Amino acid sequence: VGLTSSDVIDTAFALQIQDSGKIISQDLDNVIKSIKKLAQKHKNTVCIGRSHGIHAEVTTFGTKLLNWYDALCHSMTCTATGGFSTYQDSIAHFDSAYVEYVLAFFMFFCSINFTLIYHCFFQGHFKRFWKDTELKWFTIIVTGAVAICTFCLWSRMCHVNLSVEESFRKALFQVVSIVSTTGFATDDYNLWPHVTWSIIACLMFMGGCAGSTVGGFKAVRIVMLTKIVY
Repeated sequence: VGLTSSDVIDTAFALQIQDSGKIISQDLDNVIKSIKKLAQKHKNTVCIGRSHGIHAEVTTFGTKLLNWYDALCHSMTCTATGGFSTYQDSIAHFDSAYVEYVLAFFMFFCSINFTLIYHCFFQGHFKRFWKDTELKWFTIIVTGAVAICTFCLWSRMCHVNLSVEESFRKALFQVVSIVSTTGFATDDYNLWPHVTWSIIACLMFMGGCAGSTVGGFKAVRIVMLTKIVY
């Protein structure tokens, strides 16, 4: 039937990850419920806010807990590449470069084969991480797409004056969000130059790596097709 030992091992790892995910999900649900109850209970409890190098800001303990609630919700949907946000305007609501860079990193990381991540970080086989052909191709494609979109935005092709950093951040976040099929948004890419639409469409079709929660055709199939053709 063509069954190999790798097929058996990968399937077993996938089942283990699925079972462990259910346990973690239940615990996180309990944490979120507790945070929401505490946030409601202490919504008027005055406390000192940030005071490092500036005058102390008055806030409430409930507000601080709601920040943790947002962080948990977005971290779970980022890891699952589901893209659910607690705000209608998605990640653009935070208007934070730090939040965008952190989410972009984890959206990319969660687009990688989970079995490969397990071998690297839980079994110490880091060489597999650097030798994996699919990951190399996926990284090159994403890097190239980010570079082209950054140049298009920075060169004012969309008639908006953006700095190099802003152009790179917007391109990085949207490209990774699209290729990982997460769906978080910080900008309307319909207003971007037309050349970027083609790139975005190709990324939507490709998706991430096999063995992840990402949708799409998968990068490994792109690799196989390219090698067959060439």
